[in-house]
Amino acid sequence: VFQDTPTLASASATLVTGKAKAGSKVEVFSDPGHQGMVFLGSTVADASGQFSLVPIAVPPFSFFTATATDAEGNTSPFSDPLLSLVAEDGSASRPNDFSLEPNYPNPFNPVTRISYHMQKRAHVLLDVSDLFGKKVVNLADEIQEQGDHQVVFNAADLPSGVYLVRIKTPDFQASRKMALLR
Repeated sequence: VFQDTPTLASASATLVTGKAKAGSKVEVFSDPGHQGMVFLGSTVADASGQFSLVPIAVPPFSFFTATATDAEGNTSPFSDPLLSLVAEDGSASRPNDFSLEPNYPNPFNPVTRISYHMQKRAHVLLDVSDLFGKKVVNLADEIQEQGDHQVVFNAADLPSGVYLVRIKTPDFQASRKMALLR
């Protein structure tokens, strides 16, 4: 049994974040308690162990939990459950944290909007890279104030394909896939 149980940092109907062993496959679930009754999707923890996931469906239960599987196929126990940020009426409340939201539209041609939330004033690095990690454009490299931010990305000069938008602050980092279709 893989003993490195993941830790959930935040959970909402639109984004789940946390930390697990670097490179492990993380599976996220919704449940009424602790046993992962409804599968919400999977992702891979990055080199620093951070992960973020957009659930494939609106979670039917108010708790989230996760497991991590290493390269040898060993799976951890379920993480401690985390109460979601979904209000009782089913609407998502605004996380009081850093977040990178899914770009809209996605897939896009050639313009999309990238939105993120800053918990506090911080230096922000926001860039787009190809799947090989080569940076194709720098969207922000500056100190930004607390609150919601939005950047319009125009990929008119780029070929069709999948790209990663990455955000990094001293307290947060995340990435998301974006599909450019011509």
